[in-house]
Amino acid sequence: MNSETTEPTAILLAAGKAARYGKLKQLVEAKGKTLIRRAMDSIAQLNWTHDPLLVLGYRAEMIKERVDTSAFRVLENPSWEAGMSSSVELSVRSSEADTSGYLFFLGDMPLVPSSVIESVIEKAEEGASIVAPAYHGQRGFPVFLDRSWKHKLLEEISGDRGARRIINQNREKVKLLETDHRGVVLDVDDQSDLEEVELYLEKEGKEIGI
Repeated sequence: MNSETTEPTAILLAAGKAARYGKLKQLVEAKGKTLIRRAMDSIAQLNWTHDPLLVLGYRAEMIKERVDTSAFRVLENPSWEAGMSSSVELSVRSSEADTSGYLFFLGDMPLVPSSVIESVIEKAEEGASIVAPAYHGQRGFPVFLDRSWKHKLLEEISGDRGARRIINQNREKVKLLETDHRGVVLDVDDQSDLEEVELYLEKEGKEIGI
């Protein structure tokens, strides 16, 4: 575990129903561990000044029964059906006032290495206001927005696009960090994605500490 503390608030968004998958995706297992647990474990490898936030919604009680959430402050989003933006708003409002910014993760992206998280934080500490990793030019997660974006995160996003609109409208302020870790762009939307994640774990999981 990294001995240094970090300033931003880590926010794991996992409130959705994932209707496309057909099951409670948060509890789907990849190589013996649930997707949400894998995402949580990567975040928990770092020491955080502020407790990481876990935003749940659909079947929140079932998830809490199955997954140890003690390393996180759990927020239950009663408006989860309104889309990801409602979870972003809830988490931003619930963050400590002195946080340096908001570091967003997705619950269906279980393969983000802690080393990438640290790299994003380091670039943010150098003064970049929006930071994200990229794999072969494709922007991935986690995505950091500093607290200067708080108002826009609360007032100017809607539906299921999260902070994407803000990022797309301010590309000149986005710092992308190229990485060889494909896990920053691997999400699970269907069974074929899960198979791809399991193959990645089999081939590269130990090497990257996942």
